[in-house]
Amino acid sequence: SHSAFAGSNAVSGGAGGSAEKCPATCDCAKECPVGAAAGANPAPAPACPPPERAPAEKKGAVFPEFPFDVPFKHPEENKGPPEDYRGASTNQCPPTKPLCRTRVALIMVGHVRGATEGNRIDSVRRFIAKCREEAGVCELFIHTWRYEKFMTKTWNTPVPSLGKQTDLNFLCRELNCTGLFVERQDLSNIDGDRDWGKGGVSYEGSRMVPYALYAANVQRKLHNARFGKSHDVVFRIRPDYFRTAHGDVMPPRNFRQCVSNMAPDTVYGIGRYVPGGSIPRSVMGNGQVRRPWNGNSGDNFFYARADVFDRIFGYWMQNFGNVQESTLKWNELNPEADIGTVMERLQIKVTTCG
Repeated sequence: SHSAFAGSNAVSGGAGGSAEKCPATCDCAKECPVGAAAGANPAPAPACPPPERAPAEKKGAVFPEFPFDVPFKHPEENKGPPEDYRGASTNQCPPTKPLCRTRVALIMVGHVRGATEGNRIDSVRRFIAKCREEAGVCELFIHTWRYEKFMTKTWNTPVPSLGKQTDLNFLCRELNCTGLFVERQDLSNIDGDRDWGKGGVSYEGSRMVPYALYAANVQRKLHNARFGKSHDVVFRIRPDYFRTAHGDVMPPRNFRQCVSNMAPDTVYGIGRYVPGGSIPRSVMGNGQVRRPWNGNSGDNFFYARADVFDRIFGYWMQNFGNVQESTLKWNELNPEADIGTVMERLQIKVTTCG
């Protein structure tokens, strides 16, 4: 795996801050007491906690381990700790910028799939520009893969190809990202023949979706811990909207209204694309959902308060196999419907705006 973070003023350090090198008298497999000086004889310290990582199930793929000691772009703003999310109700912002104290994170995950060519990211560029115009802070964290295409099969690509290695820094340069996280692709440790359901989609390939979101979100939180910051709202976006008919980013004109009126324990899609599918579901006699149901599942673009985003992808990552088994009872074709099962279990409401 490889991590690259933009910015000439980038700094580096371990998760949670800049830990000092152990003095010579300390056991470097242990956590050195704060302020311990060389030549001192400190009492034995507890073992260092293992780094946070995506939990792997007992069966199936072993997830690639991603590094945490990576440089981040330092936030350009120099403000105090953000207050609780208040949206447009805060009286400390001018009428022309009611979201001036709202801190937004954009999590972009997925294969590039040709998005670096021509003007294919123009809609994403316009959305990000609007986010930075309206919000007090709008930071972009990108997780992607070394090759521009996936290696596991999908319903329309039964024999996938890697495609080319591309200029992955293009997205970071063009969109002014806070962090870019790139991973290699290796199928040596997975069962590539296993399908998620009956839609001809790889089980392990599907599992990389919550993994990538989880990994990018962990990097976001480590960035915040290092700089003493936080986010109020988190968006899930992707680089390749140009190639899908199942939704795009939010039109910029909707940003202020939609972000100003966010409810707790709620996830929002765009237009008619409901994250995880609309509720209540319209099912057939065999218990399977009818197709299409309210414009596919809305997994290409959605957003929520940061605490809700954390809950969703922590749970989905840790319970992928069990969630998949439950989803198959009502949708055997679409792995993205797993989001609907997660929402039900966590009692999170789903709706749309804009």
